Order: sequence, then C-alpha cells, then structure tokens
Amino acid sequence: MARRRTDPDDRVAHDRMTENGEVAAREAALVARIAEGDNDEALRALYRRYGRPVYGLGMRMLNDRGLAEELVQDTFVRLWRSSPRFDPGQSSVRTFVFTLARRRGHGQDPQLLRPARAAPRVGGAWSGWLSAPESMPI
Repeated sequence: MARRRTDPDDRVAHDRMTENGEVAAREAALVARIAEGDNDEALRALYRRYGRPVYGLGMRMLNDRGLAEELVQDTFVRLWRSSPRFDPGQSSVRTFVFTLARRRGHGQDPQLLRPARAAPRVGGAWSGWLSAPESMPI
C-alpha cells in the first residue's frame, strides 16, 4: 500500500485550527474567571485583545471618537455583567463581545450609550485606560 504524502497546507490548516481551539478555550476560561469575580486580570486580558477592535467597530458604526470610546467601555461593563450567561458551546468569546457591542451601537438596546449603573470594582490599573483603547498598555 502506498504511503500518503502529507500536504504542507493540510498541516498548516490543522495547526491553525488547533491554535484557534486553544485560544478559544483560554478566552472562555477568562470569561469564566470574570463570572467568578476575577474582574482585574481576566477582564484586562480580554480588553487588551478586543478593546481596539471594538473601538474600530464603534468608529465605523457611530463615526464619533467619543461615542466609540463609550461603546468600548460599555461593552466591557456588559461583558462583566453578562459573563455568567456566556456558554462556550453556543459561541466564541469574540462573537459574544462583538454581539454586545453591535447591539449597543445599532440601538437595539433602549439604553444606548447611557452610563452603566455600576462599573466593576477593579484594581487601579484600570483607571487610566478602560475607556481609551489607544492608551491601553500592550
């Protein structure tokens, strides 16, 4: 029986799928930590990953820098509040975060961009960059 040659593209695609699965599992674990009360490190990690992309979405949707910054902040406050409802079997963290942002930005939520009732209590590192993605540490 002839031995099948492995296509290098198949290996690359497999490596990417494995890597994406590992990233998805790490991100889902971060949301679980937020749900358990780890509002500092876990939320910070997700903010570093998604703060700028959500800001970009806000700029495209709202065409206003201030409103885009508010959208970012509000999205992450909503992520903190809704983290217990996140189900990694239903969607990825990326989909969850962008769904929260799109609903707010498209006005599907009647309280569009109104200040949140209460922000999560987190360490001092959040104070300077929660609402300004361009100033967040990398």
